[in-house]
Amino acid sequence: MRALLSKSLVFGAILVFILLKIEPYFVDNSSWDVSSFNSFYEEDKNSSDIVFIGSSHLNKGIDTYILDANCNTNSIKISGAGMNIAQTYFNLKEVLTRQSPKIVSIETFGLIVPNNKYNNSIDENGNMVLKSYNTEYYKRFGMAKLEEISSIYPEDKVFHMFNFFRFHDVWTDVETLSKSIDAKLSFNPKKINQDINKYTSYFSDVQMKAYQNKEFDTKGFFISDDEKLFLEKIIQLSKEHNFELLFFTVPVLDVYYKKTAIGFKRVENELREIFKSHKNITYYDINSEVGGYDKTRFLPGNVNNNQHLNYKGIINTTHLLSKFIKKNYKFDSHLKKPVRSIEDILYSHRKIEKDTSFLSYISTVNGVKFNVDGKVKTTIAIPKNQKYITIKGWMFKDELPSRETTRKIALKKNNSFIFISKGDLSKRSVKNIANKYGEDYLESGYQFKIDKNALEKGKYKIYNIIESDKGDILVKDMWKWITIE
Repeated sequence: MRALLSKSLVFGAILVFILLKIEPYFVDNSSWDVSSFNSFYEEDKNSSDIVFIGSSHLNKGIDTYILDANCNTNSIKISGAGMNIAQTYFNLKEVLTRQSPKIVSIETFGLIVPNNKYNNSIDENGNMVLKSYNTEYYKRFGMAKLEEISSIYPEDKVFHMFNFFRFHDVWTDVETLSKSIDAKLSFNPKKINQDINKYTSYFSDVQMKAYQNKEFDTKGFFISDDEKLFLEKIIQLSKEHNFELLFFTVPVLDVYYKKTAIGFKRVENELREIFKSHKNITYYDINSEVGGYDKTRFLPGNVNNNQHLNYKGIINTTHLLSKFIKKNYKFDSHLKKPVRSIEDILYSHRKIEKDTSFLSYISTVNGVKFNVDGKVKTTIAIPKNQKYITIKGWMFKDELPSRETTRKIALKKNNSFIFISKGDLSKRSVKNIANKYGEDYLESGYQFKIDKNALEKGKYKIYNIIESDKGDILVKDMWKWITIE
């Protein structure tokens, strides 16, 4: 009997070990919310200065690469669709098992949005109400996950504790599973998350008119007793683990903000009343400062309480938050050396090293050449009547095949607004360059097209960029400019 029991224990231990190894593959690792959790787990322990936690408004509100370049910090963000303050608490508990942040920054949309599924977090039995946004499954096996699972599914903890059981049907979807495994093994999850958010589309005039004609009820803007309970739990964790708390808002559409400002102000006053006796808590209401953003900074969506920033809005918001953090916090960073990123090179004024084997050129901007009949100009103006900007050029790095690289373009207005293109640039053949330098250069041409409204007005310097699959970054200052009128 003892031998049989011993074998059962060994078998059980092996089974648990296998489940723990394979369970991360039973969620979609290519998605923005799972990738944010994966980026947290891939960070070295106790290496993060700032941890951001929040909903999709955080994910589409802050670019940690930009913030770290501006503040000389190492930050991570953990975000999930519709995350409420109860989920934020459990995610923070998980964070503190691996990190000792100087600042925990919490995005407050879940506290502000006038919706009962946020205000009512606990049912009559004392169990946490499932919000159908399942960030509990993105955590690794541990006490924080067990506590959260137990509070939501007290009768079925084991089934929900292991993704192997909960998402077993993923096995039948070969395409999803393959995509998830590829993302898990092949890419940097922090870069996956960042690239997902570089959308440039924005609200149409028709949608804006619908917002102008719609009335919004502000009665649901308040901090509930359930929310106060979890806020107190978070504050207690901040005292136990000795970190600063920074609560902040991500801007909403200006038309919507004007119609609901009284509700936003009510929540702000209630939060400040809760925070006033705690010296380690700061509240930064970006909405109040900017009065909301215009339509060119928001992704198209339904006409409701929920608007998400596009890349332009993310750049603006991250810059504002960076300034606030630099002004209000002084601490020694965990960062031992600068994070190697395009943002670090362009935002922090690092010297761009010249590489004679990295050849590139800007051919035309909206069909206009910089060099005509031997006359060279450095700046091309984009007239008001032209909606799009199309830049054609070429770039190639010797001994670095195109299949092993991603080519990007950056447009730098100043140190507060730098647009960096998403993914790989559209390829085009350049026979004249191939004739001059060799056949390897045939596909070195690129075309980059962007809606002018994705950028602010002003003068932009152009940079050509090559990223290798191994993480090497090559930046070429083209000493060419465009101006947007």
